[in-house]
Amino acid sequence: MRFLFILFFIPSILLGQSVGVAPYSFSFWGSIDQTTQFSAEYEMVGIHYFHTWDEEVYRTSDTGQFVKKTSSFAVSVLPLDIRYLRFGGALFSNRFPITNANRLHFYLELNLPVWRFEISYRHISNGFNLFTENNPGFDTIGMRFRF
Repeated sequence: MRFLFILFFIPSILLGQSVGVAPYSFSFWGSIDQTTQFSAEYEMVGIHYFHTWDEEVYRTSDTGQFVKKTSSFAVSVLPLDIRYLRFGGALFSNRFPITNANRLHFYLELNLPVWRFEISYRHISNGFNLFTENNPGFDTIGMRFRF
């Protein structure tokens, strides 16, 4: 798995405008925690890897389904870029962040630039149940380095 991760990100890092990491997700608007995000971005397009550290299987309270948190690759496009706010969508390689979620999500990012770095808050969600009945959401605070 690590070998695939390195092969996937090395060309992107060399050509990317920025690289970033969010070491751990937390519950804020979303409810998914224990997930790390790595990203490489060029202008409004990004590639991401989300790794889930929690391997437990959960039972949902509303439907009684068994779900598991998932790791996934994603491609994002953030066409709305207004100073400190970026908004767009992300398409994931598999269902994310849980097994019964969908693959297409909204992607919101708030940034605070500090020299060549950015401190960023990211929220990924299906938009308050627009695509599926499950909307676990995902929140991170991370650091990005701009080339």
